[in-house]
Amino acid sequence: EIFEKVLGPEHPSVAKSLNNLAVLFKSQGKYAEAEPLYRRSLEISEKTLGPDHHTSQKIKENLDSFNDKNQ
Repeated sequence: EIFEKVLGPEHPSVAKSLNNLAVLFKSQGKYAEAEPLYRRSLEISEKTLGPDHHTSQKIKENLDSFNDKNQ
């Protein structure tokens, strides 16, 4: 929330923070909380950095891994 207020809701740092929070939730078994954060993080990262940026690629890998394990 702090990054969003200071940097704006579509800043790459917001995407990284959302991804990190999603990883934490996943590790805690809070899958319902993790998935929307992964998706929002990827959306922001692809929009601001592009889909080929290493950060976007890592977030996509995390989301894909999440989806593979939770299907």
